[in-house]
Amino acid sequence: MFGGIIKYKGSVQSISGNEVDGMVLELNTSLVEQVQIGDSVGVDGVCLTVTEIVSDTVLKFDIWPESLQRTTLVDLKIDQEVHVDLPLKANDFIGGHPVLGHVDYVGSILSMSQVDEASQLKIWISLPQEFSSLIPARGSIAVDGVSLTITGRESDRFAISLIPETLRLTHLDALTEGSQVNIEVDFSSRALQDESGMIHLANESSTISNKVDKLEAAIDTYKNGGLILIQDGADFALCSSAETITDKNLTFALSLSRTPCTVAVTEGLAEKLFIPAPVINTKAEERRFLLPVNHKENSLHDYSTKAMKRSIGLFCSSELSIDDWMTPGNINPLQIFGANSSSQPGLPEAAVALCFKSKLPHAAICQSLIDAEGKAMNSKQAEVISTRYQIPLYQVSDLIAENAELFEDDYFGDL
Repeated sequence: MFGGIIKYKGSVQSISGNEVDGMVLELNTSLVEQVQIGDSVGVDGVCLTVTEIVSDTVLKFDIWPESLQRTTLVDLKIDQEVHVDLPLKANDFIGGHPVLGHVDYVGSILSMSQVDEASQLKIWISLPQEFSSLIPARGSIAVDGVSLTITGRESDRFAISLIPETLRLTHLDALTEGSQVNIEVDFSSRALQDESGMIHLANESSTISNKVDKLEAAIDTYKNGGLILIQDGADFALCSSAETITDKNLTFALSLSRTPCTVAVTEGLAEKLFIPAPVINTKAEERRFLLPVNHKENSLHDYSTKAMKRSIGLFCSSELSIDDWMTPGNINPLQIFGANSSSQPGLPEAAVALCFKSKLPHAAICQSLIDAEGKAMNSKQAEVISTRYQIPLYQVSDLIAENAELFEDDYFGDL
């Protein structure tokens, strides 16, 4: 795994072979003394294996046909400059984002423009439809191995903005309209898509209720680890019980939310974790409180869905303590509402109310729906999600009306 911060460059000494049979690359580089035969080296964002140390300044690589078909390496020319990167060591600081060296597609430079006031070069790059859901606005992307932030997003293209220092350290300043570059999406987006992209992974048949009464059906779905979709005005969230949600449904919810895992809890549970109460004021949107959480085994972080599920499960444990929380992820304590506030119960309250009704621990997954451009999904998008993935849609007002006794002043306070 590479860090995406380019510290070395190289130039092509020789290139031979063809796309069908493979090619042999000899590269002039200053990092020869730091590698051995068999080591991995990133070349313009492609992970290659050193097959021979030709001299004090030249490394040799064999490039397989698969790599040539997916990358720009097939078009390398003598003396062409390339980015060269070494894999990260266990204790290395990741200055960019994790880059695997597995190129997803070759992108075309569509346009380039100077942003004078910011001294930046803005570049728009082509975006094939099959990768559209993997490249969110403000996400990370690797371009020829360089870790960059996505600064613009349209249906068929995305933009990056290059500061003078990036242009100085890389060969991206030599790009022109029509140039080809290696694109690798953030592997965390790829992992979510691989696990949740199939329709049948959301609300499998075992988690879907056949009850006619909507409230009873929602309770059934919670008990079975399924997802429901709750609407509060223009806001939509995928919700489930923190105790029962299945690994697949959790992965699915995270992929459509594109945010860290958020758990709604009662004020009483928040107090048990020594989370201070939100500031009391009359604006509900200013009173939400977030606390980072993650799963950790001994001194090692585990970012897998199953590990996150174990961490979420701690909300439902009598042994829960403040020592269990690390980054990333969020606890979302219920907003305080009562005589001194105009705040009304909303998505978190409704999600937890169903836990009460289901006789489950008082913690609920509550993931806002976010589209690939980083914006909240609208009603049409939410309806498509509901229909396509068999996720029942509820209005927050209906759930609160059905559970009116749960929303009296301070009802949640001692729980």
